Amino acid sequence: MKLRAIETVAIRIHNFKKQSMKSIWLNLLISAAAVLILSGCVKTGRLAQPSTAPETVSPSNKTASIVEQPENRYAYFLRSRLQVKKGNLPQAALLLKKAVTLDDDSTYLKMELALLYLQQNESAKAVKTLKKALEKDPDHLEALMLYGKVEQGQKNLPAAKVAYEKVLSLDPKQKTIYLILGALYTEEQALEDAIRTYEGLISHFPENYVGHFFLGKIYLKQLKYKEAEAAFQQSLNLEPNLDEARYALIDVLKGQGKTEEIPGMYQTIIKRNPESIRSAMEMGYFYHEIDNRSEAEK
Repeated sequence: MKLRAIETVAIRIHNFKKQSMKSIWLNLLISAAAVLILSGCVKTGRLAQPSTAPETVSPSNKTASIVEQPENRYAYFLRSRLQVKKGNLPQAALLLKKAVTLDDDSTYLKMELALLYLQQNESAKAVKTLKKALEKDPDHLEALMLYGKVEQGQKNLPAAKVAYEKVLSLDPKQKTIYLILGALYTEEQALEDAIRTYEGLISHFPENYVGHFFLGKIYLKQLKYKEAEAAFQQSLNLEPNLDEARYALIDVLKGQGKTEEIPGMYQTIIKRNPESIRSAMEMGYFYHEIDNRSEAEK
C-alpha cells in the first residue's frame, strides 16, 4: 500500500508542469497528506497528539524565556542604538547592558557600553566594564587603548601606562600610543622611559619628525646637547617648516655657549616669517642679555 502511495506521489510530481497553479497546490497537499497517513503520523484523520499536554506558559514566563535566548542580544543592541538616536542614553545603556548579560564574551558590546557610560560622565562604570572585557579578552587592542584613555582621564596614570605599554607590545605600529605614552613619561620626569618610548617610535617610523623633536627636548633637559642638536636637526630635515625645532636649536646653542651662531638662527626664522613677534622679541632679549644694546634697540 505504501508503494502504491509513493507511486501516486511520483506520478503527481511528474505531471507537475502540465497542471495549472491551482491544481499544483491541491495535488501537493494531497500527496503530503498521503505520505503522513502511510508513515503513521496521522491516525483516524487527525494529527497524532503529543503524549503529554503542553506546559502552560504565562505571559511573564514567556517574556523571560525570550530574554534568555542568546540571539536576542541583537534585538537589545538594536533597541539600544535606537534609544541613542533619540538621545535617551540611560535607557540605551540599560538595554545594552542586557545584551552584554546575554553575550558576556562580546568585547565589542562591552566597549559600546563603556562608551555610553562615558557619554553620561560615568567614568567609574566605564572603567569597570572595560576591566571585565579585558579579563576575558586581555589582548584586545581597541579595548586596551580605550581603557588606557579612560584611566588617563581619571588621572590613574599607572594603569594608563600599563595599558599603553601592552598595546605597543602587541602592535608596535601604534604611532599615536607612542606619543601619548612618551608625553606621560616626560610629564612625570621619567626621562629614560620617555627616551625609550620615542626611540621605539622613530625605529618604526624613522620619518616621524615629531618623534625626533620630542627626543631632542628630552636630551636638552638632560643637558645632552650633542644628542639634542642631532635630534632637532633631523626633525628639521624631515619638516623644514618646523620653527619650534629652530627655537630648540637656539636653546642648544645657548647651552653650548655658542652665542655667535644664535643671531643667524633668529634671522632665519624672521626671514621665513617676517611677522614673527616671538622671534623679534627673543632676539632683542638675547642681545640685551649679552649687553649689545645697539642691536637690542633695533
